[in-house]
Amino acid sequence: MTPIKKPRRRSAEEDLQKRVSAYLHATLAPTATFFAVPNGGYRNMTEAARMKATGTRPGVPDLIVFHAGRAIGIELKTKTGRLSAAQVSCHASFQRCGVRVVVCRSLDDVIAALWEAGVPMRPVRISA
Repeated sequence: MTPIKKPRRRSAEEDLQKRVSAYLHATLAPTATFFAVPNGGYRNMTEAARMKATGTRPGVPDLIVFHAGRAIGIELKTKTGRLSAAQVSCHASFQRCGVRVVVCRSLDDVIAALWEAGVPMRPVRISA
């Protein structure tokens, strides 16, 4: 008999990343772009070794936004989420290279960080 796999439980952090991603797709000006870094999740030892050998680095921020020759790393955390040791180390390395890294706990935090960094955003129409 084949074991039944439990459906993967969605996390609050994943839900936040989906909301942020949808917002960025809808509002980033054409002179800016972003991508997600899919480092999270379980990997078996073979897959983890393959990823490490091809340059995957633990602790990279969840999203990277580019604008005007600059990069901004966005690390998404829940209200009570904490940075791992790998994230603290990686973020410090990015910052030494001149890359701004922000920890955001809500979509409003992301919007404020991008506004402060001067990333152009298109206006969003909110329907009633």
